[in-house]
Amino acid sequence: MLDVFMTQNYTKYSPVKNNIASILYLYEVAAIPGNIREQYLQKILKRKNAEHQKNVMLINFIYERIENGNLYDWDSAEICRKLKVSYNTYRFHKSNFLDGLRKYYFLPDKSSSNPDKTALNNQDTESEFYDAKLKFSAGMRKEAKLIFLKLAARLRKEKLNSLNILIASEIYEHLLIYYYNQHDLLRYNRYLAETKRLVDYLNKRKIVLSKQQTALIKARYYTAMGRKFGLNLVNDSSYTNKLNNYKLAYKEAAKAANYEYLTYVLFHIGEVYSVLGSSSVAMNYYRKGYDIASKRKLPAVKYGFKALMISESNNKKKDGSGKLVNNLAECWAQVKRYGYNSYWFQVVSILYSNCLISVDEEKRKEVNKELVNYLFLRSVPGRAIKILYADKTGERNYVKWELLRNEKGGFLSPGEVNYSFVYELENLVKYITSHYHKISFLAGKIKINLDLLFIEFLKGKKINFEYALLLINRIKWGLRDKKLLVRFDSFRLLEIAFSMLENHGFMSRREFLYKYCRKFEELSDFCLGSKDENPLYVYLIISLTAKWIGYSELTDIAAKKYRIIEINFPNHIKAAIDEIKNNCRE
Repeated sequence: MLDVFMTQNYTKYSPVKNNIASILYLYEVAAIPGNIREQYLQKILKRKNAEHQKNVMLINFIYERIENGNLYDWDSAEICRKLKVSYNTYRFHKSNFLDGLRKYYFLPDKSSSNPDKTALNNQDTESEFYDAKLKFSAGMRKEAKLIFLKLAARLRKEKLNSLNILIASEIYEHLLIYYYNQHDLLRYNRYLAETKRLVDYLNKRKIVLSKQQTALIKARYYTAMGRKFGLNLVNDSSYTNKLNNYKLAYKEAAKAANYEYLTYVLFHIGEVYSVLGSSSVAMNYYRKGYDIASKRKLPAVKYGFKALMISESNNKKKDGSGKLVNNLAECWAQVKRYGYNSYWFQVVSILYSNCLISVDEEKRKEVNKELVNYLFLRSVPGRAIKILYADKTGERNYVKWELLRNEKGGFLSPGEVNYSFVYELENLVKYITSHYHKISFLAGKIKINLDLLFIEFLKGKKINFEYALLLINRIKWGLRDKKLLVRFDSFRLLEIAFSMLENHGFMSRREFLYKYCRKFEELSDFCLGSKDENPLYVYLIISLTAKWIGYSELTDIAAKKYRIIEINFPNHIKAAIDEIKNNCRE
């Protein structure tokens, strides 16, 4: 009877299986070091009969999934049935567990309650503000955001004075940073307007503030204005507006004599100049930031600017990769030592990871893993997902390759499609498209649609041809832009592959081959001749299309193209064969 009730109760809420929210939740838990997770579980197990409690059973389910490295087939309905709880109770236990685990990790000395705060009145704005600042600086941005929102609502009702105008300015700045990282333009604009209200108030009313305090409030406003244009960079005027606001922020930050904030603005000005191709100007701003950080003893900032100068100099002079890697490795180690919680860790990690491409793949994965964990823990899921997405598309681990033999010798053949990998990649792409639909660059939009099209292709007999046609039309629309500098040669091959898979059941063999065979071979040769395409990726499309249709004329084309790859791209073949042999040893 209980099981029937629980099933009905669960059905009432009808949670989505394998939804992206559950996946992001598991990533957040997995980002916390394994030894900390285990310590936290042992702490809970000290309670009487803890091992039989629902929340402990849920924790064990979560830990088991993380240990197996399988975060993409989490079934909320199945977990509810195993725990025999309603969906609301399941969500309550999930939320409580993550909140407790994060507090245990970030603030181990304050994991119960802060004795200095309990004696104070709950309405003590200043006390709550400093508590939220502590959490935000430690990395608990989600938790700090809730306190900041409460305080912002309270301050909005109060009359502004010299104390609460300073507190309000800093609260809005933290909320603006949080919503910028979430790409939430609506809420970002809301607190940008609140920051502007403070600046207007200072210009109209006499508030007893020092010149430095007034300048800092204005610097925060101009920085937020510059950052806003980064949410949707669509043309050169966006960069101009962004740069102009950052320069105004720099002038005010200099008046405020707040050197950490001054270096923060210098970094953003240099970054914009670097993107615009003005390398020498960018270097001047980076060098100025480095000098300030050295003089004012800001070690994390110092090594951050050092990494920026090294990277910018390499872009100009094209120094040897070995020297570049060693120099950035030193900066990365120093920033981890002095400022792991600061945004400089993120800046240097990205620079270091980029220089490791094609130099040391294992080290690059290590750096990216630490960066992704850092971003998930500090509530920057969008950037973390983009890094995971780039890594996954770079792996191209779509199928399990097999080494077969025929009368012409050995050859690689795509075996079973790696559906867990494909599903993981699909979720990453869907997260980007649903939460970050305002992708600035046309090439980025085409790339994402092309990845979705390839994922749909890998579904074989379960292809949704209507959805595929929608993606094809989107890509065609993007490719009409004559200013597009990036080539997407494989699209033409994928397009004909979908047409062949859709129509081969409705045409005679003779008609089908007459219509498609020659065109398919020409496009195969065209893609294999492209410098922008991975030959094994192209071969995968050719061979799977031939395999699924089953005509010998097409499998002969696939065999011929493999021999071309074998002659012209032996390193790709060798890498795939070595991977097969390593998997066999395991």
